Amino acid sequence: MNQEILFNILALLGSVAPISLAASLTIPKFYLKLNGRLSRTTSICTPITGVLTKEPVEVKTVFFDKFKARAAPNVSDSHQFSLLDTQSKIEIEVKRTELQKENAMNLMAITTCFCHYEKMKNIEEISENLFKSCAIDLKKIREEHQAITKINSDPEKKISTTVVVNNKTKEIFAFTKGNPYKILEKCTRELVNGKKEPIDHQRRHKLKKRIEKMNKKGQKVIAFAYKGMPIKRLENYSEQLCETEMVLVGSIGLVENINSELIPYIEEIKKNRIKIIIISGVKEKKAVAIATEMRIINPNHFEAIDGEALDNIDDQRFEKMLMNREKDYVFCDTKPNHRNRIVQTLEKIGEITTFASKKHGHGIKELLEHIDRSRKNRKNRGKLISHALNCKLAEIGLLLAAFILRAPFPLSFSLIIILDIFINIILELAINNDKKSDSHIINQEKIFNPKLLIYGTLSSLIIGAIYFWSLLRYGWIPGENITINSIAYTKSSTMVFILLTAIQIIMAFEIRNKEKSIFRNKTLSNIYLILTTIVCGLIIGTLTSYTAIEKFLNLTDLNSNEIAVIIFSSFLFLLIVELYKAILRHIHKNENTNSHREIPAYKSPSEKLDE
Repeated sequence: MNQEILFNILALLGSVAPISLAASLTIPKFYLKLNGRLSRTTSICTPITGVLTKEPVEVKTVFFDKFKARAAPNVSDSHQFSLLDTQSKIEIEVKRTELQKENAMNLMAITTCFCHYEKMKNIEEISENLFKSCAIDLKKIREEHQAITKINSDPEKKISTTVVVNNKTKEIFAFTKGNPYKILEKCTRELVNGKKEPIDHQRRHKLKKRIEKMNKKGQKVIAFAYKGMPIKRLENYSEQLCETEMVLVGSIGLVENINSELIPYIEEIKKNRIKIIIISGVKEKKAVAIATEMRIINPNHFEAIDGEALDNIDDQRFEKMLMNREKDYVFCDTKPNHRNRIVQTLEKIGEITTFASKKHGHGIKELLEHIDRSRKNRKNRGKLISHALNCKLAEIGLLLAAFILRAPFPLSFSLIIILDIFINIILELAINNDKKSDSHIINQEKIFNPKLLIYGTLSSLIIGAIYFWSLLRYGWIPGENITINSIAYTKSSTMVFILLTAIQIIMAFEIRNKEKSIFRNKTLSNIYLILTTIVCGLIIGTLTSYTAIEKFLNLTDLNSNEIAVIIFSSFLFLLIVELYKAILRHIHKNENTNSHREIPAYKSPSEKLDE
């Protein structure tokens, strides 16, 4: 008697303890590195450099003399240029080495060798590589020329000027490079066809337009100029003397390589109703150009705000701006405090914000993968709970029925543990890898719903009927004591264990879609579930094939008739579930038909925004 009481107490504990559910919710966090916050992400803040662009920066365009040089479009050879004569509009392809003969290119190379700007060390290297690719000997230039003096510079000037003497000819020149607009202000002539042509008002306007066009394409423009100095070396070279009435030599346009491979991922992020907000330290024109090319913003409905403008926007107005999810924003020329304010404001208005960061290895692609995985895990959580609780409801139903009819509980504590650990856990982990989950649906399925009670009750009724039928066929009478070692109990318990396993496998396939028929789902879309089903079959086969295991677990072999009963009961469960789903589909179809006939009520723009 004491043994039977202990048996029932252990069985009760096992039937109410959701071991498989706890394990299936915990295990994915380790091997998937899940972040619950990511599954609720509504906005991603991203810089430009290192996330939307990839290194290295390259020279995209070179203007010198009357020519425009750029990487030849249909040529894979990086040693070629597509050269356009801006006067005749004739375009030809030339080898870069042919440009070493051009006087303007050599003047630009000299400027690069002697004019340096501390904040542009990476650009200095890129510029030098350009001239090296044109077979211009920079080492020879440095040997043949000598710097006399460097004109004082500061961040506001945005240019660098150095006075240089040619050791052979003794000619002295002031070479300047830097911001194209600042350089253009100091130039009165430009080098065209080897001659110094005056820059009139119309020409100056065209040159400014050229710079603006390059900026809009995301290019950082560096201009080059020079001025001849008196042959006699002076004791002092002033800024007024060296940086006035200069000759414009040309310009180069540098561009960070746009990471165009990210465009499909960006479009997928937007489909998932996640807003991408650019927060970058780069200038407005470049930021907008990159954002447009990467398809992050709608070019017809966006606003670019720099750090200075952001400082003049009060908190209330800023919150209202960010609440408008229909409008895209590009925050440019920002500082760390601006970034903090933007993120804090987004959080304040209810956005769940994630930051793309090169430093932490969370680029756009990686974030999408993490968000998609976290959302699928969150979406599948309801399915895991339904699957685990279906088993527990069935076990509790069996326990109550056994208590009422004064029969031993059909499942021992050992069988319940085996069912949870070796059957339910692997089935639920396979469910969690279901690719059919819609990652754009943020909210998880309801945990408690009528279906859960219906499926659990149905399972307990069918399994209970088989259990008591099996006991009755061996002459058991309700209320009569029966030992757990009797053939009647071991046969009945074995049938219950195998049938509950079969029902749990069926449930794993059924809960993949709450209304769609199991026969209309793409079965092979979750290969893990197929493999897990095979593993479950092998586990059952192993447990019922070895005498030592059978004796330990109080199981026994089943004959063909008993196996047929289990198969019939499994199909009966499947049939009832499918009929229930068909009824749900019919009800929802009628509801949708009726809703389409209704005239929608008018909603104000503010009401639509609230939605």
